[in-house]
Amino acid sequence: MPVVRGEGGEIILVEPAIRDGSDLVPSVANSRLEKDHEGIILVVEAILPVQGYYDGRLYRRNFGEPDENGILLYEFRAKAPPAETATGPQVTRIVQAADFITKGELRNIVEIQIKTASEVVRLRP
Repeated sequence: MPVVRGEGGEIILVEPAIRDGSDLVPSVANSRLEKDHEGIILVVEAILPVQGYYDGRLYRRNFGEPDENGILLYEFRAKAPPAETATGPQVTRIVQAADFITKGELRNIVEIQIKTASEVVRLRP
């Protein structure tokens, strides 16, 4: 975990950038919260510009914790195809990702935000 020193000498943790070859998806096409007896499942979908995107993931930011306002922030990312591909029908360009949020975690969450390249989608648990 990267660490820096503040102006007063205090230690500040710096969240590392995501360096896995993925990019933020353009936007969220659909999002929902599915109830489970142990918490909720956050499910999101994006429609990508061409076929072949893969490894869609929701990355929790802020070290996986809600911020001081109770906002749990995610980045929705996917990897682009390694070569140029066809546009294809919409159904072949959908990428999904999901994350489970426990009841214990939900106690501290007021809002869930999903960041994409063009927007931030907000959901209330």
